Amino acid sequence: MVLLVPSTDVTSKAPEDMDGKVMAIEAGTTYEKMIGDLNAKLASSGKPPIDMQTYPSASGVIEQILVGRAAGTITQDTTAAFRMMQMPDRLKIAYTYDESETYGIYMRKNPTDRAMVKEAIEALQASGEMKALLARWSLPPTSTDVSHD
Repeated sequence: MVLLVPSTDVTSKAPEDMDGKVMAIEAGTTYEKMIGDLNAKLASSGKPPIDMQTYPSASGVIEQILVGRAAGTITQDTTAAFRMMQMPDRLKIAYTYDESETYGIYMRKNPTDRAMVKEAIEALQASGEMKALLARWSLPPTSTDVSHD
């Protein structure tokens, strides 16, 4: 997960730097709770809360940042990389969270298929191709360092 802000933002380096600002968040995501927890932390240190505004889609969230209605958002590193490639020089990652979320691949219940996918992913990692793909898409090099079980 990352804090995504406009490329012109030179002051936001950590989530706490968003105090008193508007953040656009995709509705129904774990990011809503993250903002709630961050607001509690900000309140305990006497700082103004983040004004969280939710939107039904990631596209809507990004639009709010681009038109200046929001100072940033929390999103996945893959989403941020995709948006930054779509709109070069408009967005940047200000902060990368230590926490991460793991996603799965949906497929038929077939042990042979699962084994083939696992072997292919592990081969990409062993050959260095996975790291090259991560670099190509401006993703953190540890993005795929997860268990494949």
